[in-house]
Amino acid sequence: MKKEKKRINKQIGARIKAAREASEYTQEQFAEKVDLSIQHVSNLERGIAGPSIDAVIKMCKVLCVSCDYLLLGHSGKKDVSKVESKLDNLTPDQLLIVDKGIRIILEAFSLTDEDEE
Repeated sequence: MKKEKKRINKQIGARIKAAREASEYTQEQFAEKVDLSIQHVSNLERGIAGPSIDAVIKMCKVLCVSCDYLLLGHSGKKDVSKVESKLDNLTPDQLLIVDKGIRIILEAFSLTDEDEE
């Protein structure tokens, strides 16, 4: 059981590190954004410690990745959490513009609402 937990912590830690680096945050910048110590972030990335649920949620928001990605290592083709997190801070008027843009893109790909389902 202990070996399994250590293996899982290492896998999660590697994904945290990869997502952090992809977001171009230093450990110090990332630690500040998720309200953890730099040492704790280092321990998480090396798999020495496992993240709390609260930390996972904060990390997902900051890194624009899904919990599925951090915890399980995959995010399905239909995973839109990255897009959703980017849309969270938009005004209603901005969201209307985004919606129109998506409709134009879908039309360009000859997709209709029925094709998406």
